[in-house]
Amino acid sequence: MTHVEFATAVEPLRAVTDRLWFHFEGRAPNVTLECIRYIREHFPEAEISVEVEKPGRAGLQELADAADVVFYSKGWAQNNGYTSAEDCLRNQSLKTSRASLLCCTWGHDGAAALEPRTGNFAHVPAHTEGLGVTDTIGAGDTFNAGLLYGLIYRGRDWDFRKRLEFANLIAGLKVTQEGFANIQRALDSPSY
Repeated sequence: MTHVEFATAVEPLRAVTDRLWFHFEGRAPNVTLECIRYIREHFPEAEISVEVEKPGRAGLQELADAADVVFYSKGWAQNNGYTSAEDCLRNQSLKTSRASLLCCTWGHDGAAALEPRTGNFAHVPAHTEGLGVTDTIGAGDTFNAGLLYGLIYRGRDWDFRKRLEFANLIAGLKVTQEGFANIQRALDSPSY
């Protein structure tokens, strides 16, 4: 999708009065950065999140700096010399001027999040229900969706740590099974 195609597609959203949230994967960073600039100009109240995943892909640092919420992958972090999720987040907090939340998944070592403005940091262990790992495809996307759900729909009800725990739970449920069927069962947990 080009910047012009994106602008045409989202233009009808200008009539929406609810809070808007745009999430991008860092697949084509140069085009995505143009789209983010368009959103900042035409939807100044919108929140923007971006996934920084693929090691070695040029332009991902610039995307991270332009976003409000950033999701880092273990692969990207390690490729950039980080030895832990916390190391990545603390260093990236110095390189992301807009971010209110940074997250980093670290596979079997769980996930971490940092609020750069407050210094609030949390780490949660991996969640696999004792079933082991069956299928990791889509686990990162599932984590991102779980955290975005917590931020958008439970932002007032759930604190910082609870949103991270939920995202980790739903990603953990995903890796214990093939595919995505019945992942919503995470919402049936007494904690949520």
